[in-house]
Amino acid sequence: MAVTKKYLKNKPDVCRVRFELNGDDAKGVEQVCVAGDFNDWDICAAPMDKHKDAFVYTVDLPAGRQYSFRYIIDSQVWHNDSQADHYENSGVGDSLNSVIVV
Repeated sequence: MAVTKKYLKNKPDVCRVRFELNGDDAKGVEQVCVAGDFNDWDICAAPMDKHKDAFVYTVDLPAGRQYSFRYIIDSQVWHNDSQADHYENSGVGDSLNSVIVV
């Protein structure tokens, strides 16, 4: 798993964020989507592109804030990113959301 951030030179108030689910987390998986507060937690709004050994999704987000997110694997399993900047309570039981700061 990985979350990479790239600040755009021509748009200093925007950060290009790349979400990647790879390795053992991607084995045997058919579909992965990213849901978060940047897309109103819509589990269908951000399908990740399937590559040979990974799923990837890139989005431009306004800089200067943090975003909560999780991966949805095969429309059933909610999964956090081990490379997130930190985690916060999701408000649903004891579950946590991944958080990135851009």
